Amino acid sequence: MELGSDIAADINLDDYFVYDVSADVALEFFRTLLFKHLQAFAGERELKERDEIAIINSVFSQERVFAELVRASEGVPRDFINILQLAAMRSDQSKIAMNEVRIAAKDWYERDKQRNLDTNERADQLLQWIRDKVIEGKRARAFLLRSSHSDPSIEFLFDERLLHIAKRSYSAKDEPGVRYRVWKVDYGCYVDLINTAKSPTGFLFPDTELSDAGEIEVPEDDYRAVRRAVLDLSEFEKDNASG
Repeated sequence: MELGSDIAADINLDDYFVYDVSADVALEFFRTLLFKHLQAFAGERELKERDEIAIINSVFSQERVFAELVRASEGVPRDFINILQLAAMRSDQSKIAMNEVRIAAKDWYERDKQRNLDTNERADQLLQWIRDKVIEGKRARAFLLRSSHSDPSIEFLFDERLLHIAKRSYSAKDEPGVRYRVWKVDYGCYVDLINTAKSPTGFLFPDTELSDAGEIEVPEDDYRAVRRAVLDLSEFEKDNASG
């Protein structure tokens, strides 16, 4: 199931099943998907595991490893299955561990997503700039763009599953009437930074995550925090022109 940016906002299921946006919903969906996928693969032999939890315990070394796989899939079933298959091949008949999921996610990102950037140089440069500014510079996995702002490279990155919409409309209490869209950088774009000094420490702001209800937790200095989270694409144009 893949839905592009031309599909109506209220039916874009890829956004709905993103782990960072709604972890419980995403985990439940992908548990069921995994169970049914393995049932179909087993065919007449049938699975010895009788429920979804038993499958998770049988396939993964820990439940949080499965959760990391769900996070890495960014709400896209095809990506989930392909990362799972790559991780399973690396596990060599053992239970899949965390490092195998992360290596598989990076592998799939390079095989399937990154190569699409070869056809769009500006989008490639923009994604690298976003990684530098957001992931490494702000230690965050997401950023804000004004909802009224349209950029063809942002749309291209969304269509190619390199950027994901975490929240379609967000406003800060100190800026009434100003609406933002929350964009999330694909897991594969920063997985190599996990457990390094440049690893992102929060969702939209450093050391903060979405609440259980999917709401953005904002630091006390709301206006300054939001200002820092807004991505100014005119800076990209200047940097790109001078580079």
